[in-house]
Amino acid sequence: MRDLAKNPAGALFRFLPPEWSRRVGLSAMAAASRLAISTESTVSLLDHALGVDVPGFGHLPHPVGLGAGFERDGARLRALGAMGFSFAEIGSVLLTAEDRISLPVIGDRTGRGIRLGNAAPHEVERATWPSGNETLDAVANRVGEFNHGPLAINIEVPLQVGPVRAVAMVLGAFQRLRKNGFPVVVLSWGIPRSPDSSASQAAMMVAVLEALASEAALLLGFPVWVKLAPNLAREDFQNIVDTIASLGYQGIIAGSARHVSWPEAAIVSGSPALSVTNQLLEWGWAVHKGTLPMIGSGGITTGEEAFQKILRGAAAVEILTALWLRGPLAARLIRSELHAEMRRFGATKISECIGGFY
Repeated sequence: MRDLAKNPAGALFRFLPPEWSRRVGLSAMAAASRLAISTESTVSLLDHALGVDVPGFGHLPHPVGLGAGFERDGARLRALGAMGFSFAEIGSVLLTAEDRISLPVIGDRTGRGIRLGNAAPHEVERATWPSGNETLDAVANRVGEFNHGPLAINIEVPLQVGPVRAVAMVLGAFQRLRKNGFPVVVLSWGIPRSPDSSASQAAMMVAVLEALASEAALLLGFPVWVKLAPNLAREDFQNIVDTIASLGYQGIIAGSARHVSWPEAAIVSGSPALSVTNQLLEWGWAVHKGTLPMIGSGGITTGEEAFQKILRGAAAVEILTALWLRGPLAARLIRSELHAEMRRFGATKISECIGGFY
């Protein structure tokens, strides 16, 4: 009842199943975006203190963006600006072979993705993450609906097919993405099934990154970020970060969901994932000392938690679970709280706080 009184929208969304909450929130904000009245906050209009430059993304009016997994199929891009995001990561793209999905994709069974090819949903062969109703071409035609900042698209790299085939599939996706004009690409790597697979998974990731770079994939005209989940040992993680920096990738997105095996197998997000995703930023900073751009993701539900990631070297942050916990205006709430944290820190610009933890 306390939540209902303080934040009725957020409290009501918590009573809905996550997928219904997502659909209702996006649909409501898409409708609101059509109103002529501006909904920009006074922080971004009058202060500009939260403005930050993120290489590969450009100048952002504030550092709060949307993480992949919420707007999975790019069907409601118009809603994201009204929700207060300065950038957004959408997808994942479902990599296909001969326009058919021929490998299992880990994800929620009611989820959707963006189809790279032209396969109809009923043609999906063995995907546990059902093919979406949107093709990449259809999403590309709507990119302009999100006119509040850069739009990134997420590609889940299928390591389970082996490094050679994974590289070929990602290169094919890069060519299609370039043709469709997506400005930013994010490569993500899924979740190992056990901690024992960390070293082998890390070795395969390095092999794929090296092969992509040697194939000149990074010269196709758009920045490529690498998204790393917190499921790797420190040495393995730092080796990958060193590889990313040396090969010329744009930066890393450190965090996202966390795979745990105790007390039961699960994917953890929200505040329980905050400390472990903060640790990733610390590990990354120890390697590149601030020379490689980082975006923090995982566990952010408040402005204070977002600020902790910026202090640890993140130039921007992504949120997702906060939308369910706090409602569709969570990004605006976090942005205002982040501004207050910055002022308490004694800074006049958020860029002065990046790496302040060290």
